[in-house]
Amino acid sequence: MSCLFWNCRGLGNPRRVPALKKEILQKDPSFVFLCETKLCVRELEGVSRKLGFECCFGVDCDRSGNGRRGGLRLLWKSDVSVSIQSFSLHHVDALVAGISNGDLLGSMAILKMGGVLRVEERMIAFKECLERNRLTDVGYTGHAYTWSNKQSGLNNIKERLDRGVASDGWLEAFRVSGFLTYPSFCQIIAQL
Repeated sequence: MSCLFWNCRGLGNPRRVPALKKEILQKDPSFVFLCETKLCVRELEGVSRKLGFECCFGVDCDRSGNGRRGGLRLLWKSDVSVSIQSFSLHHVDALVAGISNGDLLGSMAILKMGGVLRVEERMIAFKECLERNRLTDVGYTGHAYTWSNKQSGLNNIKERLDRGVASDGWLEAFRVSGFLTYPSFCQIIAQL
């Protein structure tokens, strides 16, 4: 089984859905987690059908203030057992194939080049959250940075925003050796 985690930076862009469909055809993931869709659940229904997934769960994007931000979507094949435990604007906790502690993706910005440094208290709080929930960063191979502000020279900022975290039980059940990161679409592929 494989999983695809993609920070898609908005699925409203007409080029994103065909690019995602191409990745799905190539990688054949059993389930897909999309973040930063910048779409409402109703708008994502058509995307799910285009991608060929019968089973899905979504969280609306935040439309307060200017623009849209957030938006989450979990897609899975009908032969995968998924039970949603909890969700918010910022997470989906799912029980996947009988493995608890399904919080598979977290984010922390330890790897960063340029820009303002992170507030240390927030980093400590996030690390404590991972420890309290017994979640481990499973590592990666590929591109070190998963986000860039696309500016040049001294104004360029690059960060590793997307990280895969999992419980010991999940790691033992699926024997994940790490995630492959692809900077072009900020996607993470896990071969299980």
